[in-house]
Amino acid sequence: MPRIRATDDHHDIRRMFWAMFDKQDRFKGKCEDCGKDLQRKDAKIHHRKYEGATVKDLQIVCNKCNTKTENKNLI
Repeated sequence: MPRIRATDDHHDIRRMFWAMFDKQDRFKGKCEDCGKDLQRKDAKIHHRKYEGATVKDLQIVCNKCNTKTENKNLI
């Protein structure tokens, strides 16, 4: 069975996550994976897909860490 394309507005979802990160005072201007200095406009919200994942499993990372080989094509 083919996947059904989501019709959600991803910009609204990102705004929701950033509001949550702000409330938690979580973004410190650094990549949470490698520690590189990071501006908010360049930050990526990274997650691994697995059963039982929660919002706490999200990471704020740089583009390089987000596109690591081990993070590509996750199912």
